[in-house]
Order: sequence, then structure tokens, then C-alpha cells
Amino acid sequence: MLSGMGVAIRVITAPNSAFAHIRDGDGGYLGWSVGIFVFSSVLWSFLAAPLDTDYEYWGALAVNLGMSLLVNLVFAAVIHLVGRRLGGNNMWRTVFSAVFYTNVIALVFALFAVLVLLAGGVSLWALLTNADSSGPYPWPTGDLFELLGYLAVLVAGIIAFVVWVAVVLVKAVKTVNGFGTAKAFGLVVLAMAVALAVSSIATAPFNL
Repeated sequence: MLSGMGVAIRVITAPNSAFAHIRDGDGGYLGWSVGIFVFSSVLWSFLAAPLDTDYEYWGALAVNLGMSLLVNLVFAAVIHLVGRRLGGNNMWRTVFSAVFYTNVIALVFALFAVLVLLAGGVSLWALLTNADSSGPYPWPTGDLFELLGYLAVLVAGIIAFVVWVAVVLVKAVKTVNGFGTAKAFGLVVLAMAVALAVSSIATAPFNL
């Protein structure tokens, strides 16, 4: 049986193999998947919460975390319940594990986004302060085109991340349920629509 960390690495490098291990693991990967899911939700909640007053920050953090957990749980529940009706896997532990493990991709993107934002922040600081870039190191230059370059990299990364997550989710649903690609894709779209609808209803009182 592959280790929990080994499965996490394979979700990135060989997702079909990773989800096959989860499918054949009799729910043994649920603990690892929940840990990855919760850690990813907490991390993204910190990154998404606005840096304002203490009250507003912690309030936004709590709402973001709650919504992240809710959306993932609803998404996994729809995948399991509808997938089972369509002849898929009956073990909720297996299905939830596969869905939660896809949050590994979100962790990779979080690292990428933080690095790009830090680099762009330094470049912006150099631009605003006219920092001297004549030293031995070429970065930061404080050049507007350099700053726009970091923005372009971030946008390209977001697009790539969305595509990557979609592909991995379809692979997860396809592998653990034994579905074809079209059927798995349709189920992912349905689950995403339901999760977003629930999120919209839940966040309505907060005007987010």
C-alpha cells in the first residue's frame, strides 16, 4: 500500500496511478486526504482574507474557511451520492478521499502564487521608490514592464491551475467510479454547480 505522502506526490505526477491506489485502498487514505483538505482550506482562507482591521480580517477569515470547507464537502457529497446512483463506487470513504486529495494541486498553486506575488511586490516597491538597481544583481529593476510581466505570469498560472484542477478532478471521478471521461466530466460539472449554488446561498447573509 502506497504511503499517504506518496499518493499526494502521485496526484501531481501521475494522477491515474494515485487514484487507482485510493480506489484499491479500502478507505485507508481518508485521514491523509482530510488533512490535506483542511490544510489547503486554512491556507487559502489566510491568503484570501482582506488585510484590514483585526475584526474584519478574522471575520473574513472565518467566513472564507467555512465556505471552503462547505464547498468541498458538498462537492464530494454530490460526487458520491450521484455517482453511486449512476453505478459508481459505493464506498464514501474512497470517493471523499479521491476528491479531497485533489487539494494537493491547490497547495502547489498557493506556493506558486505566493512566490509570484512576492516577486511582483518587490518589483512594485522598486518602481515606487525608484530603488537603485545598478548593483551586481539585475532584480528588481523597478521597471513597469517587469511588473506587468509578473502579472501576466500570475494570470497564466491561474488559467493553467483551473485547467489542471478540472483535469485531475475528472481523472479522480473517472478512476474511483469506473466511469468514462464524458460521464465523469458531467458529474464534476453537476457537483461544482451544486456546490457553488450552496455557497452563494450560505454567503448571502454576509454580502460577500
